[in-house]
Amino acid sequence: MPTLRLGPVAVVVAVCLLIAGLVALAVIEPRPPLRHFEVPVSNERFAR
Repeated sequence: MPTLRLGPVAVVVAVCLLIAGLVALAVIEPRPPLRHFEVPVSNERFAR
C-alpha cells in the first residue's frame, strides 16, 4: 500500500514547491538584492 501514501504526498510536495517558488519570485523580484543584504541602521547596531 505504499503507493497510496506516496501519491498524495508527492502531490502535496509538488504544490508546496510551486507555492514556495511563486512566493520567492514575488518577494525577490520586485526588491533588489542589495536591499536584502544591506539592512538599515538596526543591523549595524547588532553588528557593533
